Amino acid sequence: MISPSKPFERRRVEFGLFFFSSSESVTDRDKYGLLMESSKYADEHDFSSVWIPERHFTKEGGLYPNPAVLHAALARETRRIGLRAGSVVMPLHDPIRVAEEWAMVDHLSNGRVGLSFASGWHPNDFVFFPQKYADRHEEMYRGIETVQKLWRGESMTLNGVDGKPVEVRIYPTPLQPDLPFWITAAGSPQTFEKAGELNARLLTHLFNQGFEELAGKIKIYRESLAAHGHDPRTGWVTVAVPAFVTEDEGLLYGEVQDSFRRYIRSASYLFKAFAQNKGRQIDFARLSEHELDEYVEWICDRLMTEKRVLFGTVERCSEMIGELSELGVDEVICQLDFGVRTDTVLQSLPYLNQLRELFDCAAAPRGMIHEPVIEVATAATISHSELLLGDIQARCSEEFTGSKHYEQLNRSSAEFDSRAPKLERLWRGDGEALGQLGLSEDLLWEAGAFTVHPALLDSCFQLLVTTLPSNGDDAEQYYQPVGLRSLQVYGRPEQRLWTHARLKPNGNGIVEGDVRILNENDVVVAQALGLQLQLADYSHLEELDQCDVQAAAKAKPAEESLFRNELLRRAPEERSNLLQTYICEQVARVLDLAPSKINVQQPVNTIGLDSLMAIQLKNRIEGDLGVNVPVATFLRGASIAEL
Repeated sequence: MISPSKPFERRRVEFGLFFFSSSESVTDRDKYGLLMESSKYADEHDFSSVWIPERHFTKEGGLYPNPAVLHAALARETRRIGLRAGSVVMPLHDPIRVAEEWAMVDHLSNGRVGLSFASGWHPNDFVFFPQKYADRHEEMYRGIETVQKLWRGESMTLNGVDGKPVEVRIYPTPLQPDLPFWITAAGSPQTFEKAGELNARLLTHLFNQGFEELAGKIKIYRESLAAHGHDPRTGWVTVAVPAFVTEDEGLLYGEVQDSFRRYIRSASYLFKAFAQNKGRQIDFARLSEHELDEYVEWICDRLMTEKRVLFGTVERCSEMIGELSELGVDEVICQLDFGVRTDTVLQSLPYLNQLRELFDCAAAPRGMIHEPVIEVATAATISHSELLLGDIQARCSEEFTGSKHYEQLNRSSAEFDSRAPKLERLWRGDGEALGQLGLSEDLLWEAGAFTVHPALLDSCFQLLVTTLPSNGDDAEQYYQPVGLRSLQVYGRPEQRLWTHARLKPNGNGIVEGDVRILNENDVVVAQALGLQLQLADYSHLEELDQCDVQAAAKAKPAEESLFRNELLRRAPEERSNLLQTYICEQVARVLDLAPSKINVQQPVNTIGLDSLMAIQLKNRIEGDLGVNVPVATFLRGASIAEL
């Protein structure tokens, strides 16, 4: 195993193009015009690669049933750029045929081929080989091994029509002696680990995983490389993101984002197949058109606010690429075909090239590579003049007591770990705050099981709210946690501690800042970077009072829900308590947790409830109670008590 803090020589971040979503209904006569023209531009401007998927039987993505055919065409239109299959769905093919086809493209391109292999996930694709669906992952790994052997010029012995053995090898012999190959990982940690075992490269995306989750999986991948005798520095992580780089913000917030929302909406029929692939039986048909639109709107908003898409100016996008680089990403491939007009996309490519050039210097220092998001580092101190306690106190001139701080938090209905150490004194300045606290003997003893006790983090994270100008005596606002870019731990805390929070400018109602924990010698023992809070807005929720419940009871036969009838017989206060217990049990059931582990005041979208679980929860509650609860209620941050 490699140490999480072991330094590696950094590589530059490379940029490629990625195609996935264009519809067969493209109005242009030349349906492959965007692919051809953007690929030629990328070839002329030193982009690393062009990636083409394999997709079947759907209008969206229907331009790409066979990446080998399209890359054979691109091989003659380009000179230098890598031609990648992203991906070959291995269980849908005979591996001998895969090796033959791509050996031809390797010759046509003068040795520029690389393949990413996928197991497949959409059940309808497996009409080719229905029997392979259940064991598709094993089929993929067996197929990869066969393709590699044939690529190296080895022969295989198979049975002929008469049952006698036939020795086969492929022709033409590929130009590249070894096939560059990737494993496509949609998010399963086991796939990341297996890629390391096979010494494969990795192709992944940010659609269903954020930066923190991705960093943990990259750590799994590199540790697996080392554990199986491979050099972790030779690993390679490619991440696909929808991208549009421009200096025209009107275009960005108009056509580009509208096209992206329509793209996600047009692919909504895939949600059921995606849920089935994850082993969840979810009835999407119970969503109304309005609810489906809300669901899609939430997905798009999340992808954009959490920086899982590369939309914006060169300067803004460079921040995201820098963060991906810090996570250990080696190559970013930019999806261009999500519905924006071809001429508009082509006109934006020079801005994308400017972004590429910023990360094109191979000699640029890259410090420590492939650090996990949550780590225990060997360094004991971080020396920054701006983090000296004396300087921070000089900047934060407004002093107040911890009791005043907690009065404000209590008025906001926020709840925190009862064991958390209390902030004793606080100082506030312009966009930053400083707090002093101490660990009790009991908590200090219990903290031995942790590097930094969660209750301590809870107290320190509270300080970010104090940096807000609106956090006065008359403020009754509740900020909920919605994101954390990284948590880095450098050592165990002492009994007396300081916590420092600094606000960073952000938009869309998001409060973002960095929070650090220091000992009394100015030594940083832990830091949370990119901690995000959002002002909760529950104005859209409808109150479910007695009249609402009675009206719902009339809408359906009473015998459909014994629990609903039981609720209606109770007094209002008793009904409220019973209903809260019921909802808590349903949330716990979906999350596979004990109800006692759930805080009824905490927004359900912060305790592990994902979008598929939200639909499951909505359907269960509606089935039992006969009331309509919009799925957006769960996704946008309601707590059990508010529900």
